[in-house]
Amino acid sequence: MDLYFLHHDEFKSHYNCSMMSDEEWGTKGSPNVLIGSICLAMGVVCLFLYIPCIVVMRQPELFKHSCYKMMVALGIIDCFSVVYNCIFGGYFSLVGAVACPHIVFHYFVGASSVAVWSAQCLMCILLAVNRCSDLWNVPILQRAFEGKHVYGVIALPLIYGLCVLWFGQGCMFSSNGNAYFFDPYIFISDVKVDRSYYTGYLLSFNNTTAAISLSSLHAFLLASVYWKSRGASTSNLTKMQRQLFVQAFAVCSLNFMAASLYVLMQYVNVPYAVILTAEFTWQGATGGAVFIYLILNRTIRRGILSLLFGLKLQKIHHVITPSYSRTSR
Repeated sequence: MDLYFLHHDEFKSHYNCSMMSDEEWGTKGSPNVLIGSICLAMGVVCLFLYIPCIVVMRQPELFKHSCYKMMVALGIIDCFSVVYNCIFGGYFSLVGAVACPHIVFHYFVGASSVAVWSAQCLMCILLAVNRCSDLWNVPILQRAFEGKHVYGVIALPLIYGLCVLWFGQGCMFSSNGNAYFFDPYIFISDVKVDRSYYTGYLLSFNNTTAAISLSSLHAFLLASVYWKSRGASTSNLTKMQRQLFVQAFAVCSLNFMAASLYVLMQYVNVPYAVILTAEFTWQGATGGAVFIYLILNRTIRRGILSLLFGLKLQKIHHVITPSYSRTSR
């Protein structure tokens, strides 16, 4: 954003639509009704389920625990991300949009999507650290997540996201690839520009760090659970390990794949299938958590059923120890 507000001449020299008329730009996209409809449907479903999920996690019985405070914050960030990558992305695919002729609007949408994704990555990392802290009783980390201190932790991803929004380079959606790219003229060969300018180093750093951190933390978490639960009964051990493995693997793999593929496709010419996979894994990384909650977290599932359908369910009870076996991200 600083490029647009503080260095507007530079912005105009690299992001402009003067090469063609609006009508000519309108012919450069590739409308895709199928992909656009799928993305929009995914976005609507995820938001429809995620919002009541957040409401359930805000109930006092759950929200008094630091991990649920972080999960609520993560859920709100995810909802914004779903709007950018599913709702906006789906609409852009439907109409066959490219950056021009509305390049400023696309720049702001893309910059916001990068900022929200970056905040989500850091929140996921901190939530994984919170799980490890609960498991190993690390005093310094536990104090950071206790009481009102956790709000300071939650503020870190928000501050980080704002920094990425201001200092980062915006990416723009292209219906020719059905994904976001830093090059606003990608797949439009008759536009002659210096494409080396559109790099997005900050997002590449974020994605690389997120991929390494999430993989390492979840591997450590899985190993820790195995080590800590060796004395549990066979049935409890199997259930605990299965729940944790599925939850950790699902979240970690989606974030890892989305982060890695988006770095790859910004610098390497990859097949269209890889680009589409990156876009859908990004959508899965942001909206997929709600399905993990519904499938594996009975407390949240029962709360949502009660909220949506008015079912008479027992009062929510939550066993916070071990927190890693009951929560889902």
